[in-house]
Amino acid sequence: MIFKKINLLQKGFIVFLLSVFMFSIISHSVSATSLNSDIEEINILTKKALEEKKATGEASDITIEELNKQLQKIGVNNSPYSDFKNIEYSDNFTFYGYGETHDAGQGWKYRVDRPSNRDAKPHVHVEKGKVKAVENVDGTPSHGKTLAGSGVPKKIIDKVKSSKDYKKGQADLAKLKQAKAEIKKKHLNLNNVKDLAIAAGIIAGLVGVAFFAPEAIPFVIAAV
Repeated sequence: MIFKKINLLQKGFIVFLLSVFMFSIISHSVSATSLNSDIEEINILTKKALEEKKATGEASDITIEELNKQLQKIGVNNSPYSDFKNIEYSDNFTFYGYGETHDAGQGWKYRVDRPSNRDAKPHVHVEKGKVKAVENVDGTPSHGKTLAGSGVPKKIIDKVKSSKDYKKGQADLAKLKQAKAEIKKKHLNLNNVKDLAIAAGIIAGLVGVAFFAPEAIPFVIAAV
């Protein structure tokens, strides 16, 4: 009788774990679907704003207002204090390949972080004990540091750089550079509020998620 009760408890626990796992997958799926829908709308509004700018010299107030509202849905805030305030998707952001700590072996841990207003490029942190290494995903120094220069063994560096999260960061950086080229091609004046909103729309559309407040874009463009 006791064994039957234990068996029932075990089955109940397994069912509970499976339920949590399935809920997590569904939540991520819904979040990704919502984000894709928002990005699609941003693309439409960005294209409309560019067409208006080409025709009349600047985008209409109505289009820019709609674009800003859509950008705010994915966390792009026009406040000078904004820095990736992604309210709707922040809980699932590890789903997009950032902010999750992984084991690299031999006591080493690593984490790929998203770009931000202060760090324009995706970058990786590798740590063990007193060693706190950081480097941009294109191999350039971040905060004046590199992985090799901080004492991270080559074997660990190779493992980190072959990881899924690291490659995702590299792909996003390539898209940021593509967005930079597109912004320059469209001759956007980054001292103009309307053009900044359009630039933010271009970045969000190409990268798939927006990292920056519009006022940080001139710094980002210069850094990437």
